[in-house]
Amino acid sequence: MSHSPHDILGIKRDASDEEIRKAYKRKAKQYHPDVNPNDDAHHKFQLLQQAYALLSDPATRFEYYSLTQNSDPMQAYLEKLEAFKAQLKREEEMKETAFLLRRENFRKSKWFLPGRVALYSSAALLYLFAVAILASCVFVMHKYHPLLLAIMLPAIALSIWLFKMTGIWFKEYKRYFE
Repeated sequence: MSHSPHDILGIKRDASDEEIRKAYKRKAKQYHPDVNPNDDAHHKFQLLQQAYALLSDPATRFEYYSLTQNSDPMQAYLEKLEAFKAQLKREEEMKETAFLLRRENFRKSKWFLPGRVALYSSAALLYLFAVAILASCVFVMHKYHPLLLAIMLPAIALSIWLFKMTGIWFKEYKRYFE
C-alpha cells in the first residue's frame, strides 16, 4: 500500500465525502483483522483508519491538501502533526517550570506561613459553613414540615456546592504549599 491516503482508500483526489465513506467501508471489510487472517492485516487496517480520519473531516482534509506540496503528502502531514505535539509539550513544560519558579519564590517569601494557615483554616471554615447550612435546613424541615424542602432547596444546593468546590479550590492552591 502507498502512504497517500487516496491510494490507501483507492479513490481519486477529488472524491466526494460519500465516495470516501464507501471506499473506507469496502476496504475496512477487506482488511479488518477479524476478517483477514494475514499477518499485516492489522497494520493495513490502521493505515486505512488513519487515511479515513484524514480525509473524512473537511477541515482536516483542507489542511492536508494545503500541506501536501511535496512528494509524500502523508509524511508531510504526520511531520506537521508531530511538530504540533512537540510544541504543545514544550509549552506545557514551560508552564510547569514557571509554576515551580513561582512556588519556590512564594516559599521564600514572608507570606508562606500565613498563606498556609489561611488555606487550611479557610477550607475548614467553608466545610463547617456548608455543614451548618445543611444541618439548619434539616432541622427546619424536621421541626416544622418536610414540605419546606422546596423552600430550602437553594440553601441545600449551596451547601453541596460548597462541599464540592472547597475540595477543588483546596487541591488547586495546596500545590503552592507542597
